Amino acid sequence: MDQDQNSKNSLDLNNILLPKKDAPSVDSAQRVDAGTLMQQEQAATLKPPVSSSDSVSRSSVTPPPQEGIAPLQTFQGDIASAIGNKGVSVVSIAAAEANRRGTQPVSQDSQITNTPAPHTLRNIVFALIGLLFVAGAVGALAYIVLSNAPLPQQQAGATPFISIDNTNTISVEPTVKAPGLMQRLVSAKNSVSISLGLIAQLYVEQTGTTTAAEPTYMSAQTLLSTLAPELSDTFVRNVSPVYLLGVHSFGVNQPFLILKVDSYEQGYAGMLAWEKGIKKDLAPLFTYVPAPKITKPAQNPIAVATSTTATSTPSLATSTPELPPLQTGFTDAVVQNHDARVTVDQYGTVNFLWTFLDRQTLVITTNPDTLREIIARLKQSPILYKTTSQ
Repeated sequence: MDQDQNSKNSLDLNNILLPKKDAPSVDSAQRVDAGTLMQQEQAATLKPPVSSSDSVSRSSVTPPPQEGIAPLQTFQGDIASAIGNKGVSVVSIAAAEANRRGTQPVSQDSQITNTPAPHTLRNIVFALIGLLFVAGAVGALAYIVLSNAPLPQQQAGATPFISIDNTNTISVEPTVKAPGLMQRLVSAKNSVSISLGLIAQLYVEQTGTTTAAEPTYMSAQTLLSTLAPELSDTFVRNVSPVYLLGVHSFGVNQPFLILKVDSYEQGYAGMLAWEKGIKKDLAPLFTYVPAPKITKPAQNPIAVATSTTATSTPSLATSTPELPPLQTGFTDAVVQNHDARVTVDQYGTVNFLWTFLDRQTLVITTNPDTLREIIARLKQSPILYKTTSQ
């Protein structure tokens, strides 16, 4: 009875199955019975003790896995296995791992924005600054070259100094004399038909010596030397080749001439010397006869006494003395806020004037209103118009 009871209470270890242990993979997982595990533990306890000197060296070595039980798979074990089997170093394994991560696509959740390194940003900034310096140097060089380039010769339709509203071209022979040139200029002036207040240019050109030759622009030196042969050479050389001879429509066609001088002192002295013959040299182109003005007769300052006697009745004779003629030469005057030299008629109306608008710009005209229009247009940019031949 007791023997049967003891057999029931005793456990058969060989028939007991332990729970399944976790393994790296399904294939390596095995079920081990309790008896086998007990025998393995007893065999481990029967081994001789390990000395202290060997314990340190053996502790660093991973014991071999027990038969039937798969060891845990770790990253350290993978590295040790790779080093032992292939003879590679830890550095090469780390480099290979970095390359592998670099070649793998990055998901949207773990995507990282690539930002340039600080030294790359500095290089970009320095490159941009260098390009700006180069562009500035090129622009400065181009400005210097273009500013020193010679001005092109005036062509028909070009408007020096001021804007114009029309252009009449006058063609003359290279050997033309003063009478022939003046006749062409007067004819062109009278034929200009523009609205009141507008300005037309009289563009003078010399025909070529042959039929195939192109006409050339008549310079200011040639124009002045032809019209005024007695003009001083110093004044002629002081004048710039480019000029503007034009007509201003104001009552009648008022002529004007704009010249540029290199020296104000020589230009002013030359004009003072030219005053004795300038009106004759520029007539009849610059001849202007203003409309006569009606003036009140001067009162006789002498009081005539009348007698109330019956014996004598003196006559009440009254007389209006004739006005003395005004000076017909050039005088100083202020015209349009500019110091000018003018001539006036017997009624005090200006019929000829010349003035310097600045130290280089000389204007010769016949009407103060024409001078006012020229001053107003000097503040505007020149405009090109189509040329019409005369």
